[in-house]
Amino acid sequence: MKFKSFPGSLFLLVSTVLVVLFFILNSTNLLRPLTNVLKAGLSPIQSYFYDVGEKISTYSRLVVSIRQLEQQNKALEEKVRSLYVSKSQVKALTSENKMLREELGFVGEREEEMVPSFVISRDPNNLFFSLGVDRGKEDSVDKSMPVVLSDGVLIGQILEAEAKTASILPVVDSRSKINAEVVNSGATGIVTGEHNLALVMDMIPQNKEVKVGDLVVTSGIGQLFPRGLLLGEVEEISTSNNALFQKAKVKPMFNFQDLRLVYVITNW
Repeated sequence: MKFKSFPGSLFLLVSTVLVVLFFILNSTNLLRPLTNVLKAGLSPIQSYFYDVGEKISTYSRLVVSIRQLEQQNKALEEKVRSLYVSKSQVKALTSENKMLREELGFVGEREEEMVPSFVISRDPNNLFFSLGVDRGKEDSVDKSMPVVLSDGVLIGQILEAEAKTASILPVVDSRSKINAEVVNSGATGIVTGEHNLALVMDMIPQNKEVKVGDLVVTSGIGQLFPRGLLLGEVEEISTSNNALFQKAKVKPMFNFQDLRLVYVITNW
């Protein structure tokens, strides 16, 4: 047993001697040349690992900063979108309120009961043309009611009415037939739509004078429309000595593509 433990005791004794010797040499500065050589030799390695560590640290901070910037940019983009939406809504409401305020004078002057409605759809095709509005039966809007602009120009009449929406049959639709008269001469006739673009006034007596530029309004005959709603302006007259009646081409006083706010006359 003593023989087996001898190497371990010898190792401990040698280690102790070396440690004591190291402290003695170090305290007398005899190891300074050796430590200087070791420092000089290890300096490039220390410098290399220090640079690598700094680069890794810098890269890590850069990655974190980029992620933070991405998150901030995303948050800013969402705020910008939100602001644009709010701005567009404010503009739309401001425009609508301005439009309504400007037209309150017209509404106040009329004796009829009128419901303001915004156009929400347009459906033109080769045969028919219809418009959709955001008012319906819940707003007292029903079939056959006249639809006008703020200045009393007739747009058409309600074709169909649902609970919250309705469709309009425009005056230029070939299905539309309106009793009308020429303002200057009082000549009466029937105004119908022509190819969804214009109006034609037919059945005008030959003994009545009609001139280019005359205004055509609803006559009130048949009680489908109030009297005096503006239909358009005469731009062409067709007459013949052998014909019983004259015919006039009438230019509408509005552009369907520009329609936004209209009024449904619910009672007159």
